Amino acid sequence: MKTKYLIIVPDGMADRPVPSLGNKTPLEAARTPGFDRLAREGAVGLARTVPKGVTPGSDAANLSILGLDPARYPLQRGSIEAASIGLPARPDTLYFRANFITVKNGLIVDHCAGHIGTREAQKLLAVVNREVLNGSLEGSQARLYTGVSYRHTLAWRAPAPFRARLLSVHLDGPHDLVGSDVQQHLKPYASLPHVEIMMKTQKVLEAHPFNRGRKRPANMMWLWAQGEGKRLPTLRERFGVSGAVVSGVDLVRGLGKLVGLTVVNLKRATGYYDTDFDEKRTAALRELKQKEMVYLHIEAPDEAGHDRNAAMKKKMIEVIDHKIVAPILAEVSRWPDRVRVLAMPDHPTPCSIGTHTSDPVPYVIWDSKHPLTRGMPRFTERLAARSARPIMAHTILREKFIHSREAL
Repeated sequence: MKTKYLIIVPDGMADRPVPSLGNKTPLEAARTPGFDRLAREGAVGLARTVPKGVTPGSDAANLSILGLDPARYPLQRGSIEAASIGLPARPDTLYFRANFITVKNGLIVDHCAGHIGTREAQKLLAVVNREVLNGSLEGSQARLYTGVSYRHTLAWRAPAPFRARLLSVHLDGPHDLVGSDVQQHLKPYASLPHVEIMMKTQKVLEAHPFNRGRKRPANMMWLWAQGEGKRLPTLRERFGVSGAVVSGVDLVRGLGKLVGLTVVNLKRATGYYDTDFDEKRTAALRELKQKEMVYLHIEAPDEAGHDRNAAMKKKMIEVIDHKIVAPILAEVSRWPDRVRVLAMPDHPTPCSIGTHTSDPVPYVIWDSKHPLTRGMPRFTERLAARSARPIMAHTILREKFIHSREAL
């Protein structure tokens, strides 16, 4: 009997009690028979995905779930997403995350430009490449590459002294700056090359016909999270397993690539509310039949948290449960192979504040051949907190999931 491993990551699903939901979290308020089956028949715990002193980003949090300590393997998401889209890790090149954002009356009002479509974004990227990044910048070369929706990558090839200038300041991610004054935030760094580029993109994009009449125009490009390309220990090297990553987000696809997972190309994955949940489920089951491990990531709850929309977050959790978790459990329960499932959010994205936190998250481990009868009645933050003290998430694969081959 073979053992298969499925990791389900509902991005940002964990939360804090919300008054509009009767002081329940969106997960507590949601109807989740699939997650609750995991909790009843599995082992529930609480984990810290972000170590003390590390920024609570999806990069560090997903790295933890994949079994690597973010404090020991610091990465910047620009280099991770570069790996996702196939850019080589050159020693003379830095990689930036490049977001299309919306600025109005000098304030950042939307971190994602109304979730601009990828095709529309490609046209604007071509304009910025042509009108802002054309030619050499102090002996360096910079170029934008297409990602998904508002998330893209800038590759900046430059001599070492120039790279040191680019690395001297890391700007905050735009999702943490909604409502902030652009000039006030950037003024201390105005002489830095990437900040100069950002200000130039605002002038070019404001005048572009695509942005006329749009409620959330893509009228500035925000460059952040720059880093050098790096190699990570693979899952094969650490645990003797390999597999695939199913996600619509370049960051997660890039992390998967860096730890040796094959990236599954999805046709209708958007990383937003309108992503094709059925396609993700089908792809995950197909890959799990053929491979040892699948890392299945769903972004929608995180986006609802950033939008501070508790009702939408509750709805997205229910959709994930109905379209992904419950049917996957029904399917793998019939397989002759043993299937172990780890389900956990990468970090909380509380609707009350609209950004990530480093609070512990609930997790559950379930085994198709060894269901428990002493589990929790539901999968929620509060019940998980009562079960045990938080452990470090990067230890779960080694100590509880892959190398723990007996019954839970």
